[in-house]
Amino acid sequence: MLKKPGKADRILWLLKFFNKEHIGTVSDIINYLNGEGLSAEKKSIQRDLALMFEHNLVDFRDYSHKERIWEYMGITGNTTKTVRIQQNEMLSYYMLKAYIKHFKKTVIAEGIEELDKKLDKLFPGEVFRMDSMLWNKNIGYYDYTQEDLVIRPLIRHIAEKQWVEVEYLSSDGKKKSRFKCLPRTMFENKGNLYAVVFTCGKVDEHRVLLIQNISQISPCEKVSDKILPFDFNEWSKERFGVYHGKPANVKLLIKKEFTQYFEKRFWHNSQKISKDKNGNMILEMTVPLVKDFESWIMSWTGVIKVLEPLELADRIKKNLKEGMKEYNIPTPEPRD
Repeated sequence: MLKKPGKADRILWLLKFFNKEHIGTVSDIINYLNGEGLSAEKKSIQRDLALMFEHNLVDFRDYSHKERIWEYMGITGNTTKTVRIQQNEMLSYYMLKAYIKHFKKTVIAEGIEELDKKLDKLFPGEVFRMDSMLWNKNIGYYDYTQEDLVIRPLIRHIAEKQWVEVEYLSSDGKKKSRFKCLPRTMFENKGNLYAVVFTCGKVDEHRVLLIQNISQISPCEKVSDKILPFDFNEWSKERFGVYHGKPANVKLLIKKEFTQYFEKRFWHNSQKISKDKNGNMILEMTVPLVKDFESWIMSWTGVIKVLEPLELADRIKKNLKEGMKEYNIPTPEPRD
């Protein structure tokens, strides 16, 4: 038979519950007490929580379709604090809930499971569809499940600012090179993970490494105290995607019937947007004329026209002609 505690005992058990869980509903609390061999009526727990609320020990949020969720605010001398979420931040957290589901079958699955449980207590149910987050990755994305021996230490070395020695495969997988570097950060592009590392040599520079091409990684002694400063936003100004190059001033015309897909969107931190007299959008950027950028323009064939520079327009024309040859489509003769 379950023991029925008095009011003082219930408060103590409530504190034990919140020290362990930090957040929960009345049902969660009753289930917890039952597991400890105790029983309590729902109204009694609600009165206890109301008393704790008056003394700023707990706070709550209401859901029209769910029970009230109570959050532990901490007591003097207790460093445990619950993050207060504003109503206008809820969509962001629901999107986070959806996004982390992509990582449930990766090497960080264990931590993701725990985070997902905590978010589900804060924000029950589904508001944002996880499936739609893959729509902009229809080029596919790499399965990093087998890259545990690289990703885990790489995360640690970045956090601890630890020099490492890596064994790196060439893009065709036929050649291996070994070098020492200082990992700075990681980023994702088109379904692949990359690391930015600082290397010393004839030229001190920040390089990009494709994670799946790192076959080994191990800590090593410090190579140099002279490390180039690194700011990801500044560093990415000379990139569009992964590839690096000398920035050039680019002017693109987006046909007016497609401007809805480009308005209020971020493509590059140098972008400037205007309209011409016919209602077409003019998108200006200072970006390197690299493969990633050419590929992006060609993915909008029939929508984007390169106005400047002529060099870029000629390269797009050449790529289109070569593509037509692959399908035995004759290219039109140039007009006089």
